[in-house]
Amino acid sequence: MKIIMRGVFATVVGIFIASFALGQVGAASFNQNDIIDDPIFDNTNAMTAPAIDNFLNSLPNSCISPNNGFTSTDPIGYTPSGGFTYGSPVTAGQVLSDAAQTYGLNPQVLLATLQKEESLVSGSAGCSASRYATALGYGCPDSGGSYSYSYGSGGNLLTPIYYSHGTPINAPSGTICVNTAAKVGFSEQVIHAAWLLKFGEQRSEGNVGWAVIKGNWDNSDDPQSCYAGPMIRALS
Repeated sequence: MKIIMRGVFATVVGIFIASFALGQVGAASFNQNDIIDDPIFDNTNAMTAPAIDNFLNSLPNSCISPNNGFTSTDPIGYTPSGGFTYGSPVTAGQVLSDAAQTYGLNPQVLLATLQKEESLVSGSAGCSASRYATALGYGCPDSGGSYSYSYGSGGNLLTPIYYSHGTPINAPSGTICVNTAAKVGFSEQVIHAAWLLKFGEQRSEGNVGWAVIKGNWDNSDDPQSCYAGPMIRALS
């Protein structure tokens, strides 16, 4: 069985993973309707946190490399009533690895999406605060919309969107596309996207009762959640 992903997301994910993480592939072998086999998509051990950080450090302009002073709060749990919770700042590799391990996802898929949405992996489009705030495009509906957020007493952001050399960066200037404050920020975007990618895979397989319930993670509200259909399954 293979995962079929539709649209630009599928194309860019396939190309990026192939070129940056899994080795170069020829154009003749690329099929946008058959991007990732299940064992690859589900391979949580494809890259460890140190391996991800080493990869990012190999890119001199990366917005999220340890060499460039990037850290962000680590996703550490979820409850239906409280949503996601976050701990101390860690490297991007640790955030991505922890999110991937929690939801049973290949961290290379998250790397690919980060590059596709805001070019944070390579840094080729710059490293503005708004790019970190919308890192994976989660909560940015195709119908559009613009929102502004603040931080601290009386504000609506609970954590900094990331840290630069230990200094918290609290909010982008102007408006962004993310539709709720809980989804704004690098770690917020990563953990929400990791959940959605795995949720979509499981629902497309018919696993309507799927939910991660372990330790600090209680996604017991997932079976009641609506499936938007970001993935479909091949018949063979």
